Amino acid sequence: MFAVLPKNPFKKRTLYYKILFYITVIVSVSVLIVSALQYSYARDNSIKQINDYSTESLRQVSYSAKLLTDTARNMLSQLMLDADVFALINDTTPDEKEIVTGIQKLDTFKNSLDFIQSIYVYNRNNSTFYSSLSSQSLQPEKEFFDTELVSMLKHPDNIKKSIPISRKILLPNVPQDERNYIDIFTFIYVDKGSNGEVDSAIVINISELWLREVIQVINSEKLGEIVVVNHTGKVISSNLTYSQVKEVERSAGLKQILRSGEPSGDLTAAIGENKYLLNYVSLDNVQWKLIRITQYQEFTKQLHQQLVKTIIFSLLIMLTGAVLSLFLGRMVYRPVDSVLSHLENQLFQSKSDRFELKHTLLRKLLLSEELDEKKLESQLQKFGTPFSIETEVVLVLFQIDNFQEFCNKYNSGDRKLMKYALLNIASEIMSSLYPNEPVELEPNQLALILEVDHNTETLSTEAFKAAIADIQQSVENYLHLTLTTVVSNSGSLFFEAGKLYQQAIERSYYKFDSGKTSIIFCDEMELKSAQEYAFPQESCKIMVDNLMLGRYEDSLQIFKEIIESTRGFSLSTIQTVLSKLIIHISDAVEQINKNAGISLSVHLNTFITHVTSAETIADVYSEYEHLLEKIQTLSADKKSGKHEELITTVNLLIQNGHEDVNLCLGSIAESLGMSSLYLGRIYKKHTSKSVSDTINEVRLKKAMDLLKETTLPISKIVASSGFANDKYFFTIFKKLNGITPTEYRSNARKLPDHSM
Repeated sequence: MFAVLPKNPFKKRTLYYKILFYITVIVSVSVLIVSALQYSYARDNSIKQINDYSTESLRQVSYSAKLLTDTARNMLSQLMLDADVFALINDTTPDEKEIVTGIQKLDTFKNSLDFIQSIYVYNRNNSTFYSSLSSQSLQPEKEFFDTELVSMLKHPDNIKKSIPISRKILLPNVPQDERNYIDIFTFIYVDKGSNGEVDSAIVINISELWLREVIQVINSEKLGEIVVVNHTGKVISSNLTYSQVKEVERSAGLKQILRSGEPSGDLTAAIGENKYLLNYVSLDNVQWKLIRITQYQEFTKQLHQQLVKTIIFSLLIMLTGAVLSLFLGRMVYRPVDSVLSHLENQLFQSKSDRFELKHTLLRKLLLSEELDEKKLESQLQKFGTPFSIETEVVLVLFQIDNFQEFCNKYNSGDRKLMKYALLNIASEIMSSLYPNEPVELEPNQLALILEVDHNTETLSTEAFKAAIADIQQSVENYLHLTLTTVVSNSGSLFFEAGKLYQQAIERSYYKFDSGKTSIIFCDEMELKSAQEYAFPQESCKIMVDNLMLGRYEDSLQIFKEIIESTRGFSLSTIQTVLSKLIIHISDAVEQINKNAGISLSVHLNTFITHVTSAETIADVYSEYEHLLEKIQTLSADKKSGKHEELITTVNLLIQNGHEDVNLCLGSIAESLGMSSLYLGRIYKKHTSKSVSDTINEVRLKKAMDLLKETTLPISKIVASSGFANDKYFFTIFKKLNGITPTEYRSNARKLPDHSM
């Protein structure tokens, strides 16, 4: 055994020392690389999780802010309709009772919601402010404490009803100190006269502190800070210090967010001397941006520490491996296995490279790239293909149906494996008829190049069609994919391969007509010239008119007729027609959106995206039907919401005016400027009872309360409840309760208090 050892065994052992040491280095470097990749993945994942959490929390704040602003706008509408407030706004000299009642109504509205700080009403006729603040309930314009508001009302053109104004006000009757100022959002409704000056105004002040408390509750995990900025970039609500607010307002990140037209997003930017992750959501109805500011170091510090530990661990492995190499090198004398393994890897790599080079060559042929004729012949032989440059070939093109869904379902690595399996299945099945080579082309296109050797008769045989059907069925069974197949005409490999490919691509348009999983033979299909098609402009106009008028079935039918008129034309023609239809439909939807006040932008964008990527006519029809359903549903919901608001207003008028004996359906309809017939029908439809029934119910409830709680004569109770005469009151009362008013009062007094 020892006789076979080399004369200088130290040199032999040095080889093994190096091998083991290199292995150690490779392992250590691999650990570092894997750790770096894991670090990158963990960092990206952390950012994603923070982005997801931030976006969700910002949307919650956005919802609360929208609720706040929408409530303020609704309250402005209610105040405008309120009779008591109307008297304060428009009467030149309201009497004392009207003033007291109106101010009490302002106080009632103010106390109805926690976040309302105060409500003002301004009457220019008497230059007076009426306020829900007890100390400022009635003040002349010149003495009103909110001088900034007084100044604003002198320039009404600068006031936007729908946009809240962020400002600070000094509470009345307190020292002028910074601590006595409070932050508010002011909503103003002004009524201007013919001279452009303010005749009257309603002002609602919302407490900014309420919004900050909402943000604190939602941001309970204390991950970063949430700030609210307006369209000018001013921070209008936050828990930051004054210096921090100024840094945010000066930052390039905030300017980038304000310039962005996106409704939400995220970016990394410096604020001051530190790096931050900024997530934002837009609140377009008030032109606000909700921004979460998270210091980058908060979520990367632990990852950095882990990376440092990994580097130290890798260095320890390397050092330990170097020491062990000195000892193990004396015993390791079997390098042959590693050498053979290395050779096998080289051989495998050589085969893989050879396979890829062959496919690259065939792709170039089909894509009509310039190739040298003599060199091509040599390469075809070198790669072992069944072709020569003069070989007669046929191209079988496969397109993966529902390709977007395929991409969403599988990552790039899985898609590559599935395409490889698809080509193997197709090549193996078709090899029983023709020698072939599989080629991957565009992302959704794969092909077989068949050597037909001037014998194309079999292309029309049942055996060839059965082979294609077998390929489609096998791919569906094993890979759960469906294919549309296009068979080109025959031609020379070198001179006509690109032409055959373009021919197959053009004829693949028939999938749009014939549907998915179809088999298309190019020699059976002739495309019409694009010049032969004239876009039906008049039909398109009628389709759009029906859409605007809510005749959705008619609009859909004409849409289908226009699409049907493109049958037999090229793909470019149908795409041009679809583009024109999309433009007309988009204009109509935007007009509907504007007229009806409904949000259709998201559904319109989805419709455009899906139609432009549709694979068949059925897909296009389905997308337009879906858009029409959304328009119909949103329009119906909007109409229903208006009716509910009307019912609420009528009920409020009845509650406040039931004592008036003249209160009836006609008087209520007249006060609302509506037809009594229409109002009665709407009210009956939504409440299942008439306006008169509701008036009688409210009056009877008031009368029953007075019978139980007072000793007033019944005649006075009848008058104060709003009934026209005693006889009618007795009839209605007995019909509802089964006893007379006198009997009801007697029974109520006999019962203990908790029983009444």
